[in-house]
Amino acid sequence: MTTSESTLRSTGKDPGPEVTCDPEEEYRHGTHCCLRCPPGTRVTQPCTAQGTLGVCAECPLGQYSHKNGLDHCWPCTRCREDQEMWAPCYRKSDARCRCKAGHYCEGPDCAACLPCRTSCPEGEELLQGCTDTADIVCGAPITGGPDMSWLWPILIVFLVLVLIIWGVGKCRCSRARSGSSSKTLHSI
Repeated sequence: MTTSESTLRSTGKDPGPEVTCDPEEEYRHGTHCCLRCPPGTRVTQPCTAQGTLGVCAECPLGQYSHKNGLDHCWPCTRCREDQEMWAPCYRKSDARCRCKAGHYCEGPDCAACLPCRTSCPEGEELLQGCTDTADIVCGAPITGGPDMSWLWPILIVFLVLVLIIWGVGKCRCSRARSGSSSKTLHSI
């Protein structure tokens, strides 16, 4: 038997218990399977024939049905005092709440939002900030290797020396050339 082919089996005595409906797409009404109403609606009158849709009505404001509806809509969730709404309730989906800034709650069944720590213990640094589902994460300071800041002054001194030596060498070279050209001029 496939999902789309809901069937009725009957022995002739009690046809009701033998009906097999797809629970995701259908519901049982008497001796046949009716199609569920779409999300955001509810059944107000069941179908009268196998595999058909009954009469559906929209959920009233403040209520929703997120799956294919049956005979009722659910009241929208109201966020607690320690929470804020981050997704409102519509006819097709419930409201979604999260802890207010600076608070967190672990696990899907959040009973209460707890305040996040504001600093790490001495000797540790902040590795991750507070989120609505986790407190701050602290740990040993992250280093990129040994401190090499002492090399900068040595590098600067080295570069200055190279420039001085290069400059002095250039000066000597210029004097030597100018001296040899003056000697050539005197001999002519």
